[in-house]
Amino acid sequence: MVQHRPIRWFRIATPLGLVFVATALAPSDRSRIRLFPEATEIRLAREAGADTIARNADVYVFRGGEFVHAVTGTNGFACMVGRDTRFPSVFPMCFDPEGARTLMRREMMKVELMAAGVPLDSVIPRVSAATRDGRLQYPVQPTITYMMSPHQVLYDGERNIGAAHPHIMIFLPHASLDQFPRVLDSMGLDTIDSAGVLLIVNVPKWSDDRAAQ
Repeated sequence: MVQHRPIRWFRIATPLGLVFVATALAPSDRSRIRLFPEATEIRLAREAGADTIARNADVYVFRGGEFVHAVTGTNGFACMVGRDTRFPSVFPMCFDPEGARTLMRREMMKVELMAAGVPLDSVIPRVSAATRDGRLQYPVQPTITYMMSPHQVLYDGERNIGAAHPHIMIFLPHASLDQFPRVLDSMGLDTIDSAGVLLIVNVPKWSDDRAAQ
């Protein structure tokens, strides 16, 4: 189970240790994953990171109930558009090479299970089981996930709050929350299956300030 310490600047988190609410909906709503034309989804995915990273990254899009490789990059980074059951919640993400190998696959599996109608209280056990049997892995070195798209659509409870803050998430393997008794007001902490700590850090600007206006 994920242990969560409230993020002072934004009090929402998924069971996977990211920064978005994921709560159970009625059975008819569990498969309501927002879809986009491929060109739109590629653009949104790339917005998650700075252009110097995203323009040369792999890009994955959600099609037919699963994520597929749409663009082949050259720098080892990978971008995707995350979703949860809060229709039409979306959150573009770009992962560094180690995160693309590990954390991105966890996020993809979560979305694919929800899109298939798996109840939320069964999603996390299935992801944990996939980690135990080797289908998924934790990072073995620090990783950075970029979440700087001004087109985030996030929910706090039932309230649509749109975009929150541009931020990055630094995963520190084998760290624990006890090692961080204090953090700055612009930071937050979370964990993933007690396998490490996510240090969530606000950054000064969106990837595209023009889009945020």
